Amino acid sequence: MPVEAPSVDPGLLQGLFDLTPAEARIAKGIVGGQSLKKVASAHGISGETARSQLKSVLAKTGTHRQSEFVALIAPAWIQPGFGPPRRRCFVNQWGELICRRRRLYY
Repeated sequence: MPVEAPSVDPGLLQGLFDLTPAEARIAKGIVGGQSLKKVASAHGISGETARSQLKSVLAKTGTHRQSEFVALIAPAWIQPGFGPPRRRCFVNQWGELICRRRRLYY
């Protein structure tokens, strides 16, 4: 059974990184695991416009890749137990993401 990523509040992203509403929608889709093409079609914009907005999001957050941006945002929405099966992830008191594999006994 696939696990869905919890929703990220676009207003929170706007406030934290001074994003425009359009940039926050792009950021929400990327953090939610959607491709840039799907995010663009969902919001009725061209791929070029979405790519431009994503570049602006990356510049404003000080990241250079989508994966870096998601890693920056992930601790804000990862819940205990979220992640692939047989792995338990949580955010410790210092805000670090800790993932532990469970031992399986056969």
